[in-house]
Amino acid sequence: MSDNPLEPHPQPYERINVLVDSELDYWTKQLNVTRPVLARVIEEVGEKVEDVKRKLAEMSESGD
Repeated sequence: MSDNPLEPHPQPYERINVLVDSELDYWTKQLNVTRPVLARVIEEVGEKVEDVKRKLAEMSESGD
């Protein structure tokens, strides 16, 4: 994995860098959510991918 923050893939994979548009694009597609939803979840649980996935799963189960 490259350390170039301009590449279209996340750097590193365990965190979502909210300052890089290409990362937000990547993760919205990977997680099948909109940017506002992703932003709300990240604001609530932080930037760790596993925490974001867990929260999205909880939201899906509860119908949010």
